[in-house]
Amino acid sequence: MIFLVAQWFKQKSDQELAEVVQNNTKALEQLTTLIQVALARQEAKIDELLERARR
Repeated sequence: MIFLVAQWFKQKSDQELAEVVQNNTKALEQLTTLIQVALARQEAKIDELLERARR
């Protein structure tokens, strides 16, 4: 398994690896944004429900 991974890395050029890293970074940034939006919506809903419960 380690041999196969080593061979795979040898076959990839630095540019291809840089592109993969860049694409993965963009994907993670987008995922982080989506998670932040979802958490903000949940927090707003919780605040709304707490306000209703206090009445």
